[in-house]
Amino acid sequence: MAGKVILFYFTLMLCAQLSFSQESSIPDLVQIFGDEFDDNCNAWPLDTISNIRYGEYRLSHNDPENSIERFRTIAVDHERNFRVETKIRNISSKKDNGYGLYWGNDKRERYFLISHTGFFTIYDYIDGKFNDLKKWSLSTSINRGSHIMNKLVIQKINGRMFYLINDILVFEEKFKSEAIEKVGFETSYGQYIGIDYLWVYNERVKSLDNTLKNVTVDTFFIYPHQSHSQRTLRH
Repeated sequence: MAGKVILFYFTLMLCAQLSFSQESSIPDLVQIFGDEFDDNCNAWPLDTISNIRYGEYRLSHNDPENSIERFRTIAVDHERNFRVETKIRNISSKKDNGYGLYWGNDKRERYFLISHTGFFTIYDYIDGKFNDLKKWSLSTSINRGSHIMNKLVIQKINGRMFYLINDILVFEEKFKSEAIEKVGFETSYGQYIGIDYLWVYNERVKSLDNTLKNVTVDTFFIYPHQSHSQRTLRH
């Protein structure tokens, strides 16, 4: 019995420490959604191509005709600053296609995808049409290969939207005022991925600071990017 009490106390302290470290590392934001996929408490879709296993939300896609999204309804106040963060493991890739973050609403969907060969892309899907914000481009910030983790972050700071891979800024644009009602993931044909966590933050109070602090800028972000020869199949 004493052993169970000690184990419970240790687990409680570990959870508190994890929560504190996440909160203190982003002092101006508060977490409004978090999932580390130890279970399915947030009711993610589970089917033949998506499941929760070994602390990951896993997606395996083998349909060459389209790509898939898996998301949850998460209302982000886009009038305030916000941050979405995830870490994704590439388990295996049969094709050089993309996987990554997906968010937006029923009128506008947005994608921030990477490939296991070191490329990334950002695009919108509006009224049945794709709009490239950043075509497939090479980035040294991406960890390449199989069984490799990559951290993806999107962060809105007042009028600017920042895109980071492994804490390196790869793209920046003027923020388009748009409702964010859902957040999740997309994967394309031939990809088998495992999502380690998904954290979503909103600003406590409105800030006048329009800068992204303590971030390294990818050298490929400064100079013209090399185009990727193969686009995601959803394009």
